[in-house]
Amino acid sequence: MTGLENLFAPVDTRSRIFSRKMRAANVHLELTRSGLPAIGSMFHGRAVNPGGEVAQTEAEIVKDAEQIVLSKFTPPSVLINQDFEIVQFRGNANRFFAPASGRASLHVFKMAREGLMADLRAALRQASKSGAAVEKRNVGIKLDGKPEAVDLRVVPIRVKSTALYYYLVLFDERGERGRLPLRSKKRSNAEEAGRTKELKLELESTRDNLQSIIEEQEATNEELKAANEEILSSNEELQSTNEEAETAKEELQSTNEELMTLNEEVQQRNAELSHVNSDLVNLLASVNLPVIILGADMRIRKFTAPAEKLMNLIPTDVGRPIGDIKMNVDIPDLDRLVAEVIETVTLVEQEVRDKKGNSYSMRIRPYKTPDNKIEGAIIVFLDITHAKGAVMELESAHQHLNTVLELLSSPVIILDSSYKVVKSNSAFTQVFKMAPEETIGRSIYELGGGVWDIPPMRIRLEKAFAEDKGFFDFELQREFPRVGEKTLLVHARLVAEPGKEGKYVFLAVDDVTERARAERATEASIGEKADVFLGEIHHRVKNNLQIISSLLNLQAGYVKDQDALRMFRESQDRVRSMAMIHEKLYQSKALTRIDFADYTKTLVRDLFASNPEKSRNVSFSVEAEDAWFDIGIAVPCGLIINELVSNALTHAFPADGSKKAAAEPGKVRVSIRASEDDEVTIVVSDTGAGLPKSVDVGRAETLGLRIVRSLTDQLGGELHAKVAEGTEWTLRFRKKHL
Repeated sequence: MTGLENLFAPVDTRSRIFSRKMRAANVHLELTRSGLPAIGSMFHGRAVNPGGEVAQTEAEIVKDAEQIVLSKFTPPSVLINQDFEIVQFRGNANRFFAPASGRASLHVFKMAREGLMADLRAALRQASKSGAAVEKRNVGIKLDGKPEAVDLRVVPIRVKSTALYYYLVLFDERGERGRLPLRSKKRSNAEEAGRTKELKLELESTRDNLQSIIEEQEATNEELKAANEEILSSNEELQSTNEEAETAKEELQSTNEELMTLNEEVQQRNAELSHVNSDLVNLLASVNLPVIILGADMRIRKFTAPAEKLMNLIPTDVGRPIGDIKMNVDIPDLDRLVAEVIETVTLVEQEVRDKKGNSYSMRIRPYKTPDNKIEGAIIVFLDITHAKGAVMELESAHQHLNTVLELLSSPVIILDSSYKVVKSNSAFTQVFKMAPEETIGRSIYELGGGVWDIPPMRIRLEKAFAEDKGFFDFELQREFPRVGEKTLLVHARLVAEPGKEGKYVFLAVDDVTERARAERATEASIGEKADVFLGEIHHRVKNNLQIISSLLNLQAGYVKDQDALRMFRESQDRVRSMAMIHEKLYQSKALTRIDFADYTKTLVRDLFASNPEKSRNVSFSVEAEDAWFDIGIAVPCGLIINELVSNALTHAFPADGSKKAAAEPGKVRVSIRASEDDEVTIVVSDTGAGLPKSVDVGRAETLGLRIVRSLTDQLGGELHAKVAEGTEWTLRFRKKHL
């Protein structure tokens, strides 16, 4: 018990059991000015003299006299308890005891004067062991800074009915005889003998003190060993207790974790159950269908809001048998149907009507638990009033469609998205002499032995389904089984069913065989006359252009100015290019179109031949695909190529002996490409000096480039120039724009 060690003694430290220590009662004395106890201070109810003082008896006066004698004439002494704390001072004990610095304490060893500690400790130890009085003589001590010798006596006093001892320590001051004599240079033999005897006594006393200290130390060591063993034992017990506590803690933690896990699982299950219940409530609330859930005993467990109105239910009907409800729907054998579903675990569907004449599809399903047990049934009502009306309208529309198809004189078939024939009219089977069973359900590409299976037909039908658009006036000329060769105009229209993904193509056929034969005969007759007429025109235009070219050549002979002469030569080349086109048209069998690739090769070759000095160190190449142009495209394209090649020979490869002229042989390349979407690309490039950076193609004022820009606009195309190692001109336009 911390802080109360002077009041309680430990009995069982492990069990924390303590007993009250026996202590002398504190004596409270009232002191007078003289420092002596006030006589009669302990008496009450005594007589008081006229001066206000308490009267004393003779016995009390005798006791006071004894107190005076004890305090003045008895030797100094102190009374010590079992804890070696001073309980009472008697006489002039302050000569032997003085308070130590620091915390206040009455412990005898802390208050003992210098030199007194060892003998006092030994005497107290010996008295506590033997239980008898112990006397120490000639104990050296410094009093007032002078060495003196005193006699020390310890008398143990046993407390009655206990094993506790108090100790009375008495000091006998020897007066002048107690002072240790000073050394002198000359001593008598008697003094020497006496001094020797005193030294022997002191040595014996010191030996006894040392022996006492050794014994005390040994006892202390034994006590320390015993205390250490007790501490080790207590430590082991504490460790064992700690291990048991740790084990219990771990078990408690494990149990706590298991409980937490179980609690989490329960919470999770509760949350899942709550979610499932919420899902079910929201599902039933959001589904706008009359739904009734019955138990195995035919009692109502749950129903939706629409069912409340249809089945004439109220919230208090939950738990009532379904047979007791007077419903707005006429279902006379509902109990039997529900029992049949529960017994056979099958779906029952039946059409029923309410009192207003609306039709419903009633579906009864078994109610299954997660472990596949049947615990009732679910009744769902689907309003099919509108659906039945739509079916009737669809049947009526189908009949109307069949009527319209049969009234058409043109052959018509209907194809689904897999190109299979869904419907064909009588005109189709009559024109192609086929029975209905030979068409319905078969692919159009299988009809007539595959006569419809041609790439153009496939492409158009695929585009019709992919792009949601049809086609018209597709001419088809084929040899059909049973009917011979026919010329047909095929029309297609895509039809999609509202609200469905299905698409159908209505394919109508016009038999224009006779009309085609008449048109071909007329065209043949007109074609012969037109060929003669166009041939004569091309021949005359060519001759006229050649005459103009000859006149320009004669006129150039009289021109002395080189710039004017160059302009005459360029004009002559332009006229020659146009004359060459008409010559090619005259030689062509089509008369309106020419082989532009062959024309380009001839044009470039003639340009190189007419400029021998400029083309002496230059080669050319023409890369052209099979391109046929009519006269409206051929003339501007020919003039553009003529201008660009002439410019390349004149400016890209100068023949003036400059550094450019001395370079490696040059090349001029012409490329013509036509794509499937009617885009034409003409590229004219050279490896010569290239255009000067100051030349702006879009704003150049030279006659040649102005002609090229004007012809490009006429074609509705674009012209770009790229200058790198030479010059590359690119012309792009579309034939369908012309």
